[in-house]
Amino acid sequence: MRRETPSIRQPLGDSASRTELHLLTRSLSAPCHFHFPHLTRSVRHFGVTSSQNESRDSNRTLGLPSTSPKPRCSRQRQRALEELKGPIPTSPPPAAPPIRIKRPRPGAPPNAPSRGQRALGWVAANMMRLLAGTLRYRVHGGCGSPGFPDEPIIFALWHNRLCLCMKVYEGLVRRRHRHGHLAALISASKDGAFLASILLNFGVEPVRGSSSRRGAQALLELTSWAERGYHIAVTPDGPRGPRYAVQDGVIALAQVTGLPIVPYSCRLGWKIQLKSWDRFQIPLPFSRCEMTFGQPIRVPRTATNADRLQLGQQLRDVLLAGTQGE
Repeated sequence: MRRETPSIRQPLGDSASRTELHLLTRSLSAPCHFHFPHLTRSVRHFGVTSSQNESRDSNRTLGLPSTSPKPRCSRQRQRALEELKGPIPTSPPPAAPPIRIKRPRPGAPPNAPSRGQRALGWVAANMMRLLAGTLRYRVHGGCGSPGFPDEPIIFALWHNRLCLCMKVYEGLVRRRHRHGHLAALISASKDGAFLASILLNFGVEPVRGSSSRRGAQALLELTSWAERGYHIAVTPDGPRGPRYAVQDGVIALAQVTGLPIVPYSCRLGWKIQLKSWDRFQIPLPFSRCEMTFGQPIRVPRTATNADRLQLGQQLRDVLLAGTQGE
């Protein structure tokens, strides 16, 4: 049942005090909210309501939207928390671009000569030509001699005799043999890159590889150059020795290609020997140089391991005979 607001004209009881009269007057001076039947809420006693309830009831009375926040469901609350933490990813992040690793081309020679090495190679090649022009030569065998093959040849020489090999190629092979081109087996190391730059100035095709690095690839490249009619130059004890020891590569190359092996050696009168593993020899100007070409050695296609060892020992004996114990 509703409680009606007392009227001012209603007489007060004898027990009412001035304090009660003051409170009653204060409550009646407050703004009065009337009750409408279509509303579900009523005005509190003496019209005293909180500010939030007053604004909400007045908005409902006037047909305005309520200003109080609406309760959120659990899904909306969870989404609001995620927005506070960070943006919600609507799609997966784009994948990072793949890292491209530059790999060398199959068969590409490692440690190609740099610009500085090519410049030094040009200087060294011209100095070798000047030095070789001052020497006095004596040649035994070689092109034009009886039994010398008129086909591409595999030249075998010791590693410490490389200083004059280009003079031999230009003077005795390129000018006198009908197959004038040459391909040489050079180490794949940085030192081999400098030697390759020197050979390029003489028109020689360097093939990079050794028994410890790119051996199989170098063997295939030498085989292809031999099929084109090129001569092949190999150091049996290179590139790291031991000195005057014949490796298996030159015998295997002769067996695969069918080309004959021609041993080449030289003996110098005045020379300088470096303190390297092969005791590399550098001739002095106006020295005497004695060159020796041995008889061709052929390796049959059907050669066994014992045959290859025997032919390797034969090649070593002929090369040591040309050095005369140096």
